[in-house]
Amino acid sequence: MAFSHGTRARIWLDGFAATCSINDFSIKGSVDTAETTTLCKSAKNYIPGLEDETSSLSGFYDTQIPTSDLALSYFLQARRRVIFPISYWVQGDTAIAGDQAWLFNGEMTSYKLDTSVSDAASLECEFQSNTGWRSGIVLLADAARTTTSTSTALDNTTSSLLGASAVLSVSAVSGTTPTLAVKVQHSVDNSVWVDLMTFTTENSVKGDFQETTGTTTVNRYVRASWTVTGTTPSFTFNVGFHRR
Repeated sequence: MAFSHGTRARIWLDGFAATCSINDFSIKGSVDTAETTTLCKSAKNYIPGLEDETSSLSGFYDTQIPTSDLALSYFLQARRRVIFPISYWVQGDTAIAGDQAWLFNGEMTSYKLDTSVSDAASLECEFQSNTGWRSGIVLLADAARTTTSTSTALDNTTSSLLGASAVLSVSAVSGTTPTLAVKVQHSVDNSVWVDLMTFTTENSVKGDFQETTGTTTVNRYVRASWTVTGTTPSFTFNVGFHRR
C-alpha cells in the first residue's frame, strides 16, 4: 500500500496557489440515476444520468493587502459570479506525470467568514462544477520554467473516443514582457504530434480550462508543449488532463 498524507495535497484556484492558505479541501462527485423498473422486475432498475461535482475548502482569513500575489480572501471575493478552473492534486507536493488530478470549471456558490473571541478568523467556501466529474491525471508537474520545451509523453495504451478536458494553472510570473503559450498534443505513435487543445496565452497568474467535444478521438499518447518568450521570463505552471 502507498498511503498519502493530507499535507501532500495541492490546490489551485484559477491559477492561484491556494494550498498554504487553507487547512482543509474536499471534493465530491455523483451521478444522477433514472429509474427504469418495469412490471416484470423483482428489483428496481436504473440507468445513469447527469454527472455532478462539488468541492469545499476552509482556512484562515488573511488580512494581507492585495498585491500581485493576492491573499486568498481577496482573490475569492473578486471571483463572485465568475466561472474559473480548479485543480486538486492529492499527491501534489511531489507530483509526477500520471498521478491523479481532479480538475473542473466551476463557480463559487458560498463564502463564509467566521470570527470568535477564542480563535483565529476563519474562511469557508463551496464550489459547483459546471463540467461534471473530471478525475484525471497530472500531465505536467508544477515547476518554474524559463525556456520552451515539451513534457514526457504519457501512454494510455490505446486511444479514446469521447474527447478530453485539461486545466492550465499559472501561479507565478516574472521577467520583462513574459508570455507563455501552452498546448496539449497527442500522437498515435509517440513520434508525430498534433495539437489537441490550445490554452490562452498567459502573462499573469491565471488558470485556463479547455475541453474538446464528446466525439473527439484522443490518441494513445499525450503530452504538454509550451513556448516561453520575453526577457528573463519565468513561469510556474502545471497541466492536469482528463480523458472522457
